[in-house]
Amino acid sequence: MHNTIPKVSIIVPVFNAGKYLQKCLETLQAQTMKELEIILILDCPTDDSDVLAKNIAVHDSRFIIVENSTNKHIGLSRNIGIAKATGEYIGFSDHDDYRELDMYEQLYKKAKDTDADIVVSVPQTTLKKDDGNIEEFPILEDFERKEYCLKNLLSLGGLSNNNSPFATIHGNLYRRRLLINNELKFIDTKVITPEDLIFNVAAFHQASNIQFVNKKFYFHITHTHNTGNESFYRDYKFRGPGLEFLYRQTQTWGDFDKYQQSLYRGLSKQAIQILATAFCSKNYKHFIIVRKYFRETICYQEALKHYDLPNNNVWYKRLFRHFLLWQLIEPLHKSS
Repeated sequence: MHNTIPKVSIIVPVFNAGKYLQKCLETLQAQTMKELEIILILDCPTDDSDVLAKNIAVHDSRFIIVENSTNKHIGLSRNIGIAKATGEYIGFSDHDDYRELDMYEQLYKKAKDTDADIVVSVPQTTLKKDDGNIEEFPILEDFERKEYCLKNLLSLGGLSNNNSPFATIHGNLYRRRLLINNELKFIDTKVITPEDLIFNVAAFHQASNIQFVNKKFYFHITHTHNTGNESFYRDYKFRGPGLEFLYRQTQTWGDFDKYQQSLYRGLSKQAIQILATAFCSKNYKHFIIVRKYFRETICYQEALKHYDLPNNNVWYKRLFRHFLLWQLIEPLHKSS
């Protein structure tokens, strides 16, 4: 039994995690930092994941069980966890992932040593070099780090990448007071996505002190039942409005001009990527529907006016991207 005040609260929405939940919970229970609370949000699982979660909570008082009366999905479940948390810092885990056993000890030490609002560690699935090695975060002055992170986030990785290493939440710690005082919450993932990107943009913008730890702690397991692999998650009906939400959110910033070009790059890249997926799947009816959506949505049209295609691909890839861009910006022919 552990009765100490928690330094870190870890929020874990649990649905049908299957065989992966055991390792997830074991690598939380065995953390070298003992002053934890692990909040398991049981989101109406149907595969006995709830049985395993409740069993570990019986034997370890640091595990707190919260049961949703209806399936709320991952975004709203995390919000319930944030409201329940009492730790100085908050971390997030998916129910099918695992981590190094000293993860939270090292992240918390960095947070306390630097008085950080957010501590970011190297994500498992990004920052890869061509040879497969993990790159390190750049060495930046404290005042530069926030701008660097936000520009990379909003542009979805800048000129040379298709995603940002700062778009995930799982390898990070967030000061709980930062989230509570600024009412930072996750979007409803039954309606729009991507929740981590939108959350991090808001959190990084409100943070005064962001710190990096150049180490990989968290291991994201990819399998067919990942939420991120489900077709709805990347569909334009969810992701398009999600990035519209992000556009409206950033419009309220007093320093929006500093980040405008990065946002336009990210919106344009996402529109082209979604359109490319529709075209390459040879579902041309869907391609036309997606094209119409992006043509008629103001934030994407505004972004595309200011977008220059990166010129670092082989000629046929550049030609294809120019074709997609033309499909998006060609004026609509209104019927008379």
